[in-house]
Amino acid sequence: IGQLKKPKDWLLGYYYAHIETFAINSSYAQDDWGRWDPQSSNMKGHELRAAYKVLKNLNLVARFYSIEDITDDQDGKRFRLDFNYKF
Repeated sequence: IGQLKKPKDWLLGYYYAHIETFAINSSYAQDDWGRWDPQSSNMKGHELRAAYKVLKNLNLVARFYSIEDITDDQDGKRFRLDFNYKF
């Protein structure tokens, strides 16, 4: 919901992933969801995202991940804050 086109714009997002063990080659899979040992498959989980455009060339993105291993018991939560500056 929303877009980051001009200063003071907001963006809210929700993502769900369910990636089984052999669904994708690990070198091509995502790497944001894992905790200490980035797991790119054998997981399912949720991502909540909020972003704010501070200036024309600066935005902040906050992400919260909650993941579960499909076959193991290595579940986890992660928070990430990105400062993106274009120059």
